[in-house]
Amino acid sequence: SISHNQVAGPIPDMSYLRNLVTLSFDNNLFTGTIPAWIGSSSNALSNCNLNNNLLCGPYPSFCTSSLCNCDAQNCLSTTAAAIAATMSNYVSTTRSLNTATTSALNSVTTSVLNTATTTALNSATTTALNSATSSALKSVTTSTLNS
Repeated sequence: SISHNQVAGPIPDMSYLRNLVTLSFDNNLFTGTIPAWIGSSSNALSNCNLNNNLLCGPYPSFCTSSLCNCDAQNCLSTTAAAIAATMSNYVSTTRSLNTATTSALNSVTTSVLNTATTTALNSATTTALNSATSSALKSVTTSTLNS
């Protein structure tokens, strides 16, 4: 038994152990599919516990028999948990991107508006100064000519 040891990876090929009667791999981190050698008639295996791992289907037909105590729902709940975690990461990343994009757009918009406002003010100031200067020169010229 290697139960409750956090062993990870695929279930190793142990088909050469022809006299193996009990296989207790429950409560670990095994991944992948259940190998066909477990249900093979060429071995003496009569009790197999694969519950609470990260195994995923298709589950061989022998897993529903008395030979193999494996939780077919484990695959579904593990897959659902993985999907939920992926979606949570996606939503979090999307929110971060939305925040960053909004911030960048606000910054660019502010910069463009500041530039446009400055340009408009400079243009209006120049026009007003030119007009005032022109009026003052006309007034001085008219005054000088009249004297």
